[in-house]
Amino acid sequence: MNNWDRSGLKLADAMELFNCTESYIYRWIREGKLTAVPDTKPMKITTDSIITKLRRMFPCLIDNCFNDYYLKQKAQSFA
Repeated sequence: MNNWDRSGLKLADAMELFNCTESYIYRWIREGKLTAVPDTKPMKITTDSIITKLRRMFPCLIDNCFNDYYLKQKAQSFA
């Protein structure tokens, strides 16, 4: 696990990013579509799993216009 994964994004940030409710984030974690950072309170989501989920949701857009720098900077600011 790298340093970006240890910091992760807060649940509220993930909800804002996907524009969904808390229950959807928990559901995606149970289904294995997102990964929670172990032993963190409050719960954080790994940036790698968020990027993977976004790439699966929007394959044609992600490669052309998505930069994961924003997510990594946001995750690092909360570390």
